[in-house]
Amino acid sequence: MGFDSYDIMCIIEDIIFNNKPYLMNKKLLDKTFKNIRSIAGKTYLPVHKYVKGLNISIDSLPKEWHIINSISDVTITTNDKNYADKHKKYYSIKEIEKSYPTHIPKQLSNVLVNIEYISIEELEDYLKKIYRDENYMKKSKSTVKKLAAAYDYLKYGS
Repeated sequence: MGFDSYDIMCIIEDIIFNNKPYLMNKKLLDKTFKNIRSIAGKTYLPVHKYVKGLNISIDSLPKEWHIINSISDVTITTNDKNYADKHKKYYSIKEIEKSYPTHIPKQLSNVLVNIEYISIEELEDYLKKIYRDENYMKKSKSTVKKLAAAYDYLKYGS
């Protein structure tokens, strides 16, 4: 039986929920991430969980892969900058949700811009909550993917 390739959302679900042990396979890096890279444009590849689990050197991965190796690698888009509160640092996602209870893009942008101040546990809980919420995925799927890749780095790579 051959090895299938998985899509980015399957990988992100595993990063957030740790619910796909079958993905911990060297071929995952060799085939799945290569396929994602070829179709996903500038999508960050959340590889740190698999690099750590398979005891692979991050330096051995192809240089063209878009990987977060420090929080400063996370690109903040113009939209994220415009949606983020320029006058306040947030240290809690709960604070952000209170400030923007119905404005999903502002929530996500403020989480992204303040990610270095937010606990990894709170970020994990938030990602678990929003992953299955259609409203978040419809309105800001690319920011959710970026947050998941940053979470992967913070939890498994740093």
